Amino acid sequence: MDLGSKMSHSLLDLRHLTSLDLSVNDFGGTQFPIDKNGSLTKLRYLDLANANFGGTMYSVLRNLSTLQFLDLRYNHFIDIGNSDWVSGLSSLTTLDLTRIPLVNPNHWLQIVNNYKLLHLQTLRLESCFSGDEINTLPLSPINSSSALTEISLFDNNFVIPSI
Repeated sequence: MDLGSKMSHSLLDLRHLTSLDLSVNDFGGTQFPIDKNGSLTKLRYLDLANANFGGTMYSVLRNLSTLQFLDLRYNHFIDIGNSDWVSGLSSLTTLDLTRIPLVNPNHWLQIVNNYKLLHLQTLRLESCFSGDEINTLPLSPINSSSALTEISLFDNNFVIPSI
């Protein structure tokens, strides 16, 4: 569905919303509305995959402390900044950032320990790190999570040391 730039700020009036799925819609690169009043604080499930959002997202995401599922994949023009916003998402079980342009893969792979994501089960960082950047990834820091069952690093040009 092509929703163009019709993303309504009235979405923020839904104070009891726990699940929001806007995936596979075309928002034409518009920015997801910034929740300045904490209206979306009960949100547990947020799927914005392939919705063609643009602009910055970290100011929206960092306050969603009850979020368990976050899928932002295929939003090529989105800016999620560095991984600091993840620190507020301690309930997160699934994080999918497939095809979101990221830098510093070593840092992103250490978010499990750095931000105490004790419930994180699935981490997908497919096709996130581009260019000629070849990195050796220290996998040992992420081995300490007892919940982590899936890591997908498909199509990233990595040289991964043997475990």
